[in-house]
Amino acid sequence: MSHKMVAVLLVVFLSASCALAAPITYGTVTADSVVYEQLFEDSSTDPSVALYGAPTVSGDALTFNPPSFAAVASSVGAMDMTDGTLAGYVSAINGSRIETMVFQERGDFSLVGVGGAGTFVQNGATFYVDIIQIEGTDLTVPIEVTQTMVFDSGPAWNLVSNSGLVQPFSGIVSIDINQAIIDAGFSGQATKVKFSLDNSLFAMSDGGYAYIKKKDIDGFSVTAVTNIPEPATMSLLALSGIALIKRRK
Repeated sequence: MSHKMVAVLLVVFLSASCALAAPITYGTVTADSVVYEQLFEDSSTDPSVALYGAPTVSGDALTFNPPSFAAVASSVGAMDMTDGTLAGYVSAINGSRIETMVFQERGDFSLVGVGGAGTFVQNGATFYVDIIQIEGTDLTVPIEVTQTMVFDSGPAWNLVSNSGLVQPFSGIVSIDINQAIIDAGFSGQATKVKFSLDNSLFAMSDGGYAYIKKKDIDGFSVTAVTNIPEPATMSLLALSGIALIKRRK
């Protein structure tokens, strides 16, 4: 099955299954060098279901243990899609600056039974980061960065090429906040960003069994990589903030 046909099927399936979702909120979580604020998740395919689950914090990383983020198809023509959004704000504290946002996920898939390449699973993840504050000064227009996750294999696997049970996959995307600021023509470092992500799992069968799921333990994580400027550079960073204020005026 072509990638174009897969994309069409995904759009049709998502359009048919869309519903008004009730966001699940996780409030504020304080890490070592940042505060994660207004955290929430929602889903167009599974309204009011906690797909990611409540986060735990370690260092500057949020870890999620997805309890039911999966898609399965087991009969001819069957298809299943699970789509989840996760979003929030990240604010630097204790004199730190946000230099990179890292998103990681782990999971596994199974493809068994009688069928062909039309029995397959697919994973898709797109990440959006808005830099909304530099050196403590709010930007009039956020600096927007969009990236897709890179997987160690895939992101699509079919019964012909990838048959087997409980086959692991992992993915990572690292968004360079410092470089995005430079590319936008600014100086200084980020002190507040907004992030959101759209993650989808899809399964389809032409007779075989197709299953894909995020790991129950440490299945997904969000990490703000930070630094604390050297004292000698603090005055320069303060000047950067003044320059931003003048630019806004």
